[in-house]
Amino acid sequence: MNIGARKAVLISALLGLLVAGWLCAFPTPAFAQDNEVQKLFAQAKDLWQQGKAEEAGKILREILAKDPSQETAYDLLRKAEYQMFLDLLKAGGDTEHAVKELMRLAQQEERKKIKDEDAIRALADKAVHGSDLATRREAVQMLVARHGEYSVPWLWKFLGSNDTDERVNAILALDQLGADAVLPLTEVLQSGSWMVRKNAAQVLQTIGDLRALGGLAALAAHEKNPAVKAAAMEAVARLQQEIGGGHCGKKGHPDCACAKLKKGPVPPAAAYLLLARKYYMKDAAVIRNYADTFTLWSFKDGELVSREVPGYLYHLELAEEACYDALAEEPASQAARAILAAIYYAEWGVLNSLSAEARGTEEVKALLDRFARILALNTTQGADTQLGALSIGLMWRDGNIARGALAAIPKVWDGRAITADSPLVKALDAPDKTVRFAAAITLLEIDPGKPFPGAEKVVPIAAKAVDTGSLRQVLLIEPDAKIRAKALHALDEAGLWSVAEATGMGGFIRAKEVGTFDVIVIRAGLPDTLTQRIVKQLKDDFRTADVPIVISGTPAQLDEAKKLIGTAAVDYIAADPIDPAKVRDAAAASLNDDQKRAIEVSGEACRALAGLVMAHTAYKDFGAAEAALARVLASDKPDDVKIAALDALGNLRGTKGVQAITETFGTGANAVPVRVAAAKALGRIFAGKAAPGMVFDALLAGLGDEAAGVRQAAGDALGGMKLTPAQRNAVLTKYRVN
Repeated sequence: MNIGARKAVLISALLGLLVAGWLCAFPTPAFAQDNEVQKLFAQAKDLWQQGKAEEAGKILREILAKDPSQETAYDLLRKAEYQMFLDLLKAGGDTEHAVKELMRLAQQEERKKIKDEDAIRALADKAVHGSDLATRREAVQMLVARHGEYSVPWLWKFLGSNDTDERVNAILALDQLGADAVLPLTEVLQSGSWMVRKNAAQVLQTIGDLRALGGLAALAAHEKNPAVKAAAMEAVARLQQEIGGGHCGKKGHPDCACAKLKKGPVPPAAAYLLLARKYYMKDAAVIRNYADTFTLWSFKDGELVSREVPGYLYHLELAEEACYDALAEEPASQAARAILAAIYYAEWGVLNSLSAEARGTEEVKALLDRFARILALNTTQGADTQLGALSIGLMWRDGNIARGALAAIPKVWDGRAITADSPLVKALDAPDKTVRFAAAITLLEIDPGKPFPGAEKVVPIAAKAVDTGSLRQVLLIEPDAKIRAKALHALDEAGLWSVAEATGMGGFIRAKEVGTFDVIVIRAGLPDTLTQRIVKQLKDDFRTADVPIVISGTPAQLDEAKKLIGTAAVDYIAADPIDPAKVRDAAAASLNDDQKRAIEVSGEACRALAGLVMAHTAYKDFGAAEAALARVLASDKPDDVKIAALDALGNLRGTKGVQAITETFGTGANAVPVRVAAAKALGRIFAGKAAPGMVFDALLAGLGDEAAGVRQAAGDALGGMKLTPAQRNAVLTKYRVN
């Protein structure tokens, strides 16, 4: 859609939801609103203007108690000020819930209006059959302003009309829709009418939008009609001029399609994979920041079919569709399978990074269930696909992809040799320490049994994972690549989990998508937007309003930033070199539960060490791991993690953790399962060996414990040790049963 046309009818999207975006394009409902509701809402507005958000929220709850219709809610929000709802959402509690419910009702009504088939049909008829140019032009403008892409299902069939005027007017209307027409019109290229295909290709050529490249390349490759084939090839030739950047990111990478696409016939699979990467990257050529509808289109049984998706998944869902299109063109494409797997892991990661509140909604629950099923199918694609997805995650520096692939690899491992160029080895040096942790855990789980390049790094990294007590997440928005790399390294060394974006808008989008950052570091003097604008957007959005913000830059930039941003940022620091201590201090104010993330990683590392088959392992020096596991026993980590640590210590059979294990067993305050696990660990370490005095004494005392499980575990452990005759007699004498 033309941006200028849209500005005439759009207002800012209300907190990322499609509530206010199209309101001004429609008249007030014909019926008069209930007087009481109108009066109550006027009171709420007055109270808000007086700074009394709590009282305003109370009145909104009264309005909800009257069960307003969707149209009533729509009309109320249409008359409200954008800032009012921002403020009331930030009030939290019942007020926040009341605002969200009104927004939900209004959104449903708005969707009806945008997709109002009767209204679209009438306007489309005017646009095609209007008696004069002015009438047709007015109808097209209204389609552009009010209905956008939803107009295409009512216009495309005229592309095959035998009436020249109908055909030309439909072409003109679709051309005016511009970018909004591209995705549905690209699907129309599958029409059974050669004339529709030809005219659709010509319209797409005129619009010149890269998103049509895959569909046009497929049409050019397979079309039998010479006129249609020529139109498709001409359209592709124009789009080839738009190709540049957004490729795989690595010169000469085997699945990079860019070299194939810049000249000569365009392989459809390569075109679709290029689009998949660009969608994933949110390349401005294919993802528009001002987009306010998130619709996927398909062509089924001769009709256009639409499907709505959440905005935060839209670019990934488009990438997923492009991968399937690539596989349809080239079923044997391993690159397509790997990229598809990578996209799935990215989607799964985004869903799991949503707030607990968001994950509790029915919409997100359904999405989580869908993706749990998808991931089960994903592993059926074997080790090659998972390793390919891991390579992509490392290349794109996407921790969600890398961790997802690493978690799947042990399930499908085929025993292949691990070479220096394996992504498993490369993952051990990833900038994101959570990826390094995941790589070490994966390599422990698949334990190849033979030495391999980088094997010496695995146990020390796993030991750090075991020791992890905090995983604070940092989002760094830094345009300078060298400064960005240095800062990420410094933050990682300081124990912070950091990811980076090069642009202000990219950072803002990622912050909203993830929603769980503990601190955001923003460079003063961003090239793509004003730093203060990004700060304001973050503070105005309820998903990021409470995230501490730190501004980095040169002294001159920071002086200017302090005047413009003030206390909205918690600190101002040098960008080069960045001070990790100040970032860590800012992150300490975060409300996120970083310890939960750390506990999950620690538990996984403990279980991986416990699962090693020591007789065949490729790993040798476990001293650092034993020490880390022993520290877990003295920590406040949950019992299940302590039990996993005890299992690992027993499996490793080293002596560095013996004192900690013995103390854990002898401490009556510990839970019975923990003490049982401690006794079993001691039993494995000293099986067939003489027990040190402190170990024997602790287990002997355990035989008299009140808990039957503890008594039995102590007896089992002692029974496997090489006790002296005196020790065996001491056991029988002390606990003789009459």
